[in-house]
Amino acid sequence: MLGIELPRLDALRARRPKRLPTVLSPEEVRQFLAAVQGGDGLYRLMTGLLYGTGLRREECCRLRVHDLDLNRFQLTVRHGKGGKDRVVMVPRSLTADLQRHLAQRRQWHDADLAAGEAYAPLPFALARKFPRAAAEFGWQFLFAGQRRTRDPKTGNVGRFHVNPGLLARAVTAAARRAVLTHRVGCHTLRHSFATHLLERGVDLRTIQLLLGHESLETTMIYTHVARKGPAGVTSPLDLLDVQADAVRAAVAATEALHGGDSAPLPRPVRHSSRSGALAPRPLAATTANICNPAPRPESAPATRPGASRRGTSPARDTAPAQP
Repeated sequence: MLGIELPRLDALRARRPKRLPTVLSPEEVRQFLAAVQGGDGLYRLMTGLLYGTGLRREECCRLRVHDLDLNRFQLTVRHGKGGKDRVVMVPRSLTADLQRHLAQRRQWHDADLAAGEAYAPLPFALARKFPRAAAEFGWQFLFAGQRRTRDPKTGNVGRFHVNPGLLARAVTAAARRAVLTHRVGCHTLRHSFATHLLERGVDLRTIQLLLGHESLETTMIYTHVARKGPAGVTSPLDLLDVQADAVRAAVAATEALHGGDSAPLPRPVRHSSRSGALAPRPLAATTANICNPAPRPESAPATRPGASRRGTSPARDTAPAQP
């Protein structure tokens, strides 16, 4: 604009700080799900899927009827974040609620067909390839609205999916009713899903596939909030009350359980200073040293074999020179 040529700027971009996700405990999740209200039980079913499958809010709202497979307990997520598809499991505890919801959804669809307003928008160019697919039950939204609306692009009337904002408001209201101190949103249930799986021993690769993460480093953030990670380490403050008598009693009980000296336990080994062999150390002596550590004696500095003192040279087996 000003006609000034600027030199090349090799500036460093500021890195976005990494924040730890908010995770609810299983007890808090149970209290939260019991406090969800609204939508004639629809929001409670949707929040149960958010926590039970790890779906994002938009992914849950845009589910179609044919994406749900109750025979194999699978749920297919179409065109998720990054345009990727994935398969997640369906909680078996929600099977009865999902069957009732499908039956009610079938009744709504039959009424829409009778009224000639059973339109559902199709993704991409499927409307031109399959003109009648928009009125089929499999392409209907699983969690549809209670009222029919008109599509502004095509002018057809049908049922669109639930507004994601209404689901977010129901989640916020349920967190207030459950008196939770955390800031709870729809994505908090996704974080809790991944963290609780990690605490139960599920490997990170499986959690990455369930969440749809492209990189494993994104999934590794949950290791910082899981109880198996740094949060699961016992603080040294909690170990101050452990007395030496308790250690001796535990060792004595272990030796008595294994038959005393007749069936000794595996002893820790140490290296001998002379021969380099492994010598066993008595368990009683180990316990005594732990409970009553003795002062460490000062040892003379070790010298290398064949080395000499300072100022002298090692003797050589050489013959005197002949005159």
